[in-house]
Amino acid sequence: MKRLPKAGERYRATQAVDVRALTHWRAPFTSGFTCRLPEGTVVVVRQDAPASATAALCVPEDSELESVLVPSRDRTDPKYDGYHLLVPVDDLGATFERLGEMT
Repeated sequence: MKRLPKAGERYRATQAVDVRALTHWRAPFTSGFTCRLPEGTVVVVRQDAPASATAALCVPEDSELESVLVPSRDRTDPKYDGYHLLVPVDDLGATFERLGEMT
């Protein structure tokens, strides 16, 4: 049985990895993009993954990555309200190392 990620857990990418991201808007709208997390990127799980989860809702620990990962057309839009990453649970076990929980 695979281990499901829990809110607050931190994981570090052991290699560059492609992930899906979703953008938040101050409007009834959702969009997304694919990005490549550099090796060494630490992500934090934002909420417990339910038993049926195939991906974990995460954000990079380094907030400055937003300017690298999120397309400028989104970041500069007045209705842009942030983003999160969808990291496949299987990838958390294969291409990330678990660092523990945030303190």
